[in-house]
Order: sequence, then structure tokens, then C-alpha cells
Amino acid sequence: MKRSLLVLTAVVLSGCASVNPGPSFVDVQKTVADRTGQDARWIRSAADADDVAATVKELLSAELSAEAGARVALLNNRTLQATLTEIGISQADLAQATRVSNPDLHTFVRFPDRAPDGANVELSLFQDFLDVLVQPLRKKLGQAQLEQTKLRVGDEMLRLMAETKAAYYTLVGRQQLVERLELIRDVNQTAVEFARRQYEAGNINELERLNHEAAYNQSKVEVALAQVEVRRDRERLNRLMGLWGG
Repeated sequence: MKRSLLVLTAVVLSGCASVNPGPSFVDVQKTVADRTGQDARWIRSAADADDVAATVKELLSAELSAEAGARVALLNNRTLQATLTEIGISQADLAQATRVSNPDLHTFVRFPDRAPDGANVELSLFQDFLDVLVQPLRKKLGQAQLEQTKLRVGDEMLRLMAETKAAYYTLVGRQQLVERLELIRDVNQTAVEFARRQYEAGNINELERLNHEAAYNQSKVEVALAQVEVRRDRERLNRLMGLWGG
């Protein structure tokens, strides 16, 4: 009986999947590296957090580029880090799917009060064989769900990097637009001052002077609106990179 239990235990354990999500994350990490050349990190310990913080600090010490911003987002975006836990959940579900329910062991002990004397012991072992039969199907389904999770997480990483690059270029373009609008505003301001002198000298009428002032006021409004958009675009880029404050 001991030999039979050992054989059954060995067979069951041989089909059990590990609960360690590390190898599954390595698959996702390799996919992202092959497509982008960037190394994704999963923060699972204080040491991992310190390494990521040091890398992010180094990237932010120089002028930000689109590639650097995408790398910071890949390492530091909190929403992405939360998404990575889905790999661990799917891995745990797979491990659970590969296991069968524990057998039930029942023991009966009788102590007769008449002959024949001596204790009577009965052992019975019950196992749900239907659970054993469907275990391969559960394992196959768990593996498929894990692969689906890995693909979804990998897609989320690639999407985040692309979105961060787009946000970076949007911000740079908006900043350049502000510079041009500020140049136009300064030109209009000079034109207003010149128009006032011409008006005082009698060279132009009041309508022409007011037109110059209206153009100048309009250019100031456009600069202010563009600056608001710059602040909004910068904040969006910060959120994607997982940054705040200074």
C-alpha cells in the first residue's frame, strides 16, 4: 500500500506546474526586447525597486528623448507594474489546474468486548477519479489562458511605449508652436507701439491703430492657450512615465 501511494504521489506531482511566474515573464521580456530593444523589469522586491529608481534617475539626468521617455515608462509606469501581476495570477491558476484533489483516507478502529480479542483496524482510501481524468484538460486550458495573459501584457508594454513616444513628440511640437506664437506676439507688440506713434503723428487713423492692438491681443490669447496645452501635454507625459513632482 505504501508503494502504491508513493507511485500515485509521484505521478500527480510530475504533472504539477510551478507557481513561479518568473519564466513566463522572461518570455514576455524577450518579446518586448526583440521588438523594441528595451529591457522590461518587474518590480517584485525592494531591491528591484531600488535598481529601477537608479536607472530612471540616470535616464532623467540628461535631456529627455523619445526613446528615453519610452524606457522610463516601461520601467516606472505603475499601471503597467500592476498589469504584470496578471502573469502571476495566471501562473497560479495553471498550477492549481494541474493538481488533483487530495484522496480521502478513512480509518476505523474497533475494540471488541468479547472473543476474538484484539483491535480491528480498517483503512479505506477514496480518490475522485473523474478529477484525475479531467486534469489534463484543465491543464491545457490553464496553459492557454497563461499564454493569452502573456500576449496581453506584452501588447500593453508595446502600446505604452508607443503612447509615450507619441506624447513626447506632441509635447515637443507644442513647445515649438509656443515659440512661434511668442515670436508673432512680439512682432505684433512692436507693430502696436509703432502704430501708436504713427497715430499720434497723424499718419494713420484710429481704426488702423485699433486693428493692430486687436491683432496683438489675439496673439497674446493664442500664446496663453498654447502654454496651457503645453502644461497639459507635459503632465500627460509625466503620468505615462510614472513621474510626479519635481
